[in-house]
Parts: sequence; structure tokens; C-alpha cells
Amino acid sequence: MLMRQGSRYGVRLKASAPTLHLIRSDIETEIAPVLGTQEQSEAFVDTLRDAFEKAPQSLWDTNFFGKSLKDLIQEGVMSKLNRMPVDTREKVQVALTKMLNEGDGGMICILLGCHNVAPKIPCTFFRICGMINRVQSTGIRMENEAFALYTEQDYQDIASQLRRRWIALLIPSVLMLAGVVASFVARIRPLTIGLSIALGVIFIFCFGMFISPVNAYLRHLDDVLHGRVRQVTGAFKSMDQQSVTRDGVRYYPMMINVGSMEDEEDDRLFYYDANLPRPDWQVGEKLTVTAHDKALGAWERAA
Repeated sequence: MLMRQGSRYGVRLKASAPTLHLIRSDIETEIAPVLGTQEQSEAFVDTLRDAFEKAPQSLWDTNFFGKSLKDLIQEGVMSKLNRMPVDTREKVQVALTKMLNEGDGGMICILLGCHNVAPKIPCTFFRICGMINRVQSTGIRMENEAFALYTEQDYQDIASQLRRRWIALLIPSVLMLAGVVASFVARIRPLTIGLSIALGVIFIFCFGMFISPVNAYLRHLDDVLHGRVRQVTGAFKSMDQQSVTRDGVRYYPMMINVGSMEDEEDDRLFYYDANLPRPDWQVGEKLTVTAHDKALGAWERAA
């Protein structure tokens, strides 16, 4: 390519080559086996401590419900590694490329992934999920020995949260709209255009980031608590480690087999809320699940 610098000319040559950048990130994971009573849990902790003091490496081979501690940790780490969507990885790659080729070492990067934004779950859920001393898994024990994943109070909490977010969004939007009208009446065209663009950008961004996820979760709770539900009894077969997004809500896909475990035609697909801790079901365990469409709302161990 010819280039000109004052009255002189030269030639500009460009070259590009792919490079690999290894970026370290610390991934945390944990396992929380439900063992029963407080005394049983304390005895298990003492056993692990004694095993670690005698042979630290043997701790990795400790059996937790048919799997070693090493396998469970690896599964937890791998599930988090797969959480970053492909489009987000591509955005990071593009941002890093621009920083290296065009920047001076500084970078401001905003990555938007609204489809992966989960609503803020009220503390009620975490209190429910923490009752491991009274129940054997996540949920509230009902009179018929079933475990309800949600209550009417959870629905009211999410609905109240949605109303507060709408108010927080509408107040500045109304003020900016008033500014648009005032500038239009005063014939200040640049201000009218600027405020109109800012109003549209802010409203779309905030709606997708803060309103839409909570609204989707509220619809999920409304369907599970107030919609038509069905019960299916079968053997627990599997639950995916990686969550999927369905109708704006993150779920863990899971399989319940209603016939022969070897026959895939007897498998029934359901979705377990990924905002809740994973249950301690064992492969082959008989369960009765209550679901709206395929979203679980309650379950119980079948006889």
C-alpha cells in the first residue's frame, strides 16, 4: 500500500498472525452432601479430618453417594467452565484484539448477555434450601410428604421486586420524556434528538437487563403455583450439569424414566430451577414429580 508523508511517498506493509492468550481465572466450587442429623454430619467431618491427617491424598478418593470427591470437584469446575456462552467468548476475543492492535493498554469493555441474567432471588429461597437438618433435599415439606420448591410468599416477593424495578425505571424515563417535550416546544432540536436517543437506549437496556428476567421468573412461578400441573412417577435417571435457558429462566434438564431404564422411549424430560441448589437424588431412585408443562414445582420420594 502506497503512503504519503508530506511531499514524500513510501510503502506500508501489513501482516497478521493468530496468537493465543492464556488468562488465568480462579474457579470456585463446592459440594454439600446431605447426611441427615447434626451428629451424623459431625461424625463424617471427624472421619474426613482423620483421613486427611493420615494420608492427605486419600481424601480425594472419599466416596460421596457413589462418586469420589475428585470426580465431584471436577464436575463442578467443568460446569462453571461451560457457563460462558459462545457469543460472550467471541466478544472477549474481539475486545482483546482491539486492545492489542488499537489501544494503549487500557480497555473499557461492557459485555451484554441479557439472556443469561437471572433475577435476584429473595432470601426466602435460601432459607428454604438451607433446611438440611429437617429435610433430605431442597424444598418445604408439606403434609403429604412432598417437597414444594416454591410458596405463595415467594411469588409475592418476586411480584413486589418487579413493581419496584418498574418504578425505578419509569421515574427517570418520565423525567427524560418531559425534557424531550420541553425541548421540542422550545425548538431546541439537538437537545430533543439527544434526549430521545438517550431515553430509548436507557429504557431498552434497563428493560432487558432488570425487568425482563424478573418478569420471566414471575411467569414461571405463576405457572407452577397457579397453573395446571401434572404428576409423573418414575425413576430418576440423570440431571445435566450445565443449565439451559427456557422462556427466560435457567433450568437444569433432567430425565425421569417411567418404564425400563434401558429404554430411552420411557424417558421423560423435565426442568429443575437452576436458581435452587441441586437435589441429592440417586440414579434409579423412585420419585413423584409435580410439574407445569415440564417445569418442576414439587416432588416426593415414591414408595
